Amino acid sequence: MTGLVLCVSLPATNGIAQGPTTCMRQRLPESINKFQPTTIPVLSPDGQTLFVDRKLHPENEEGASDPDDVWISHRMGGSIWTEPERTAFTTFRRPDVLFSLSRDGRRALVYGRYLYRDGDSIRCFAVAERIDAGLPFSVLTPIDLPAMRDMGRNFYGSLSDDATALVIAMNRPGGVGDLDLYVSRRCGDKWSTPVSLGHTINTKAFEGAPCLAPDGLTLYFSSSGRDDRRGKADMYVTRRLDDTWTSWSRPVNMGPCINTLEDETSFSLIGDGDSALVTSWDPEHGRPGIYLVGLTTDQRPAPYVMFSGRITNPLTGQPVEGARLVVRDSTSTCREALIYGTGANGDFTITLASGKRYGIEAQAAHHISATQTIGVRRLDSTSELRLSVYLFDHRMPLASVFFERGSYEVGPVEQAKLDELVQRYGLRAISFEVVGYTDPIGNQRDNARLSKGRAEATREALRKAGADEKRIEATGRGVEYQGTQLFLKEHPQSRRVDIFPAQPPGRGQ
Repeated sequence: MTGLVLCVSLPATNGIAQGPTTCMRQRLPESINKFQPTTIPVLSPDGQTLFVDRKLHPENEEGASDPDDVWISHRMGGSIWTEPERTAFTTFRRPDVLFSLSRDGRRALVYGRYLYRDGDSIRCFAVAERIDAGLPFSVLTPIDLPAMRDMGRNFYGSLSDDATALVIAMNRPGGVGDLDLYVSRRCGDKWSTPVSLGHTINTKAFEGAPCLAPDGLTLYFSSSGRDDRRGKADMYVTRRLDDTWTSWSRPVNMGPCINTLEDETSFSLIGDGDSALVTSWDPEHGRPGIYLVGLTTDQRPAPYVMFSGRITNPLTGQPVEGARLVVRDSTSTCREALIYGTGANGDFTITLASGKRYGIEAQAAHHISATQTIGVRRLDSTSELRLSVYLFDHRMPLASVFFERGSYEVGPVEQAKLDELVQRYGLRAISFEVVGYTDPIGNQRDNARLSKGRAEATREALRKAGADEKRIEATGRGVEYQGTQLFLKEHPQSRRVDIFPAQPPGRGQ
């Protein structure tokens, strides 16, 4: 991860046109839809796990009077799904609703009864996280919205893929009417007071079921207050025009393939956004249900970059335990960086929006940080950038250079070793500490001089291999084993220089 600058291109997408449509609309099987109300479908990124909210089900945690509980169905193959069950998917108290999943499946927006930081147990939004998509959610962080201890009886939420924006549908004093859409922004561990998305979005009637796309710009929502709706509440799509979150393109009705004469009351994107799940209705069944629908090109999210990869120690080939990515958005007004953990295999996935430049630093305890600069300008389509990121343990030598007795000349075999080292791992910009030793033969002063000469010769050899000489510190430590017995005349393995990676000056661990 060494200084790559990526610049990609994105077409202008301020407005959303309605193009010709070929309907793709399929009701999910009765194993999922036979109990109603079943709503708020959220599909895992691998398409194999479906989370739904079953309302007032007799087997909900508090029985038939329980308004919400999370049920889970698994794909058996094709369009066959298991009967949803209330199986455990967290290591903490199960939430009432799961509203959205991040693109990598490791972060979810949930709602339930949790402890706030002052110790009160109240119902609130929270961010649930897990190490890998197949594991239970094990970390819970309640979202402390200023002056928002009660969400009321009817509300929705959607979390941005980077977990810095929460779009909420709620009925709040001073709103336009019924449920309105609001946004709260996160900086560090603090969330802002929710702000209305404005009169372009909100009407005197119902605005709900927000779904914020991974691009951070495209918003889907349900509305019953617009003159062009087909039914009671239709799904609409709009795009954010700037960073204020109050300037939006004119919401566009998503058309007859999605909207019916009844209500469309929840919406969830699938994968890159060419399809979605929607809670809807059709005359054939005469009852609500969850449907799979296709999205036209103009209805899909704006292109974005999926930056993914794996952080490993290249010398061992193993993932670096506890590694994390620190991401800084050059256009953000928040000075706090975003922190992303890695999975058990050292893997990571980050969504990068267009029109921004990012500084990304991989970090881990006892390892040398690696930096990356990525500029995303304009894209023709959503794309994936995948890189292998190397972190070197500064306690482990990258290589050792061996010498003949009494010599500090780097031989051709050892020089070739260093050439390959620098080329293989791209070490031209890394800092080094080279430490020279001798065997116990000879006096202390000569051994000190010899070990220092070997270190300096290795520094020169690294320079010839392409490393920056200014980043190499050479140290001689004399005899490696000061307590070696006098009868030991030869110890060839001590006639060497160890090459350690070193943190560049001014950069922390």
